[in-house]
Amino acid sequence: MKKLQRTSLGLAVLALVAALPAGAQTSPITVQAESMKLTSYVVETGNRIKLSAANGSASTVFSGATGTYDIQVFVIAESDGQPTLDVFKDATKLGSYTYPLSATNATYTIKGASLTKGQTIRIDGHANGGAWARVDKIVFTPVAAP
Repeated sequence: MKKLQRTSLGLAVLALVAALPAGAQTSPITVQAESMKLTSYVVETGNRIKLSAANGSASTVFSGATGTYDIQVFVIAESDGQPTLDVFKDATKLGSYTYPLSATNATYTIKGASLTKGQTIRIDGHANGGAWARVDKIVFTPVAAP
């Protein structure tokens, strides 16, 4: 009887996983900054991007399944100023980040962003003094399916 119960439970779990939309499992999506469409950003040594003017943007089309995601932006430390980043989905601003005055790389996380496949994700960088709003990558971690 116990074997039958375990088999039934296993089949129920498989049916639940199969019912999830494609891509709705838990795999994060990583977008390397150098692969994004760049405006007033340049690819720097180490495959990261750096502003080449006072302001610039980097964008990508979101390729994940529609759902709720945590968005983590990996930034390169700036010890000579505090540039800022604004993060957008299409025209909607999701958040702003001011780099810490530090020699340690950091991350900025936006929790629970509702994203739709095909939306444009854009970061707008703003230089500050000699600090150039450098970015390494963006990671989208699914937290809920639609």
